[in-house]
Amino acid sequence: MTEIKIIDPKTLETWLASNDCVLIDVREPFEYNEVCIVQAINIPLSQLLVKINEAHDLKNKKIVVHCKAGIRSMMGCQALEKDGFTGVLWNLEGGIQSWMDAGLPVISKK
Repeated sequence: MTEIKIIDPKTLETWLASNDCVLIDVREPFEYNEVCIVQAINIPLSQLLVKINEAHDLKNKKIVVHCKAGIRSMMGCQALEKDGFTGVLWNLEGGIQSWMDAGLPVISKK
């Protein structure tokens, strides 16, 4: 069974720096284009179960899901769990807002 855990922004920063996880941003494309974490793959929540296979090698990496504040990303983790995902899922505590509040880098795709 899948286990959904919470991760803080500083730990995620470390994982991203060591290429130890896949980061999925489940916000809508217009939100992602306004501001995003560089390594994030944008797969809107409504398309997550269909497009999850577009993410890179998931077998050897942790999957971290994030949104604006952490609610949609938890829904995404739960959907992956119900769909039979067998790995460990992580939800970014407080979403991209907590990432920015921690002073971590973001970019705009506009």
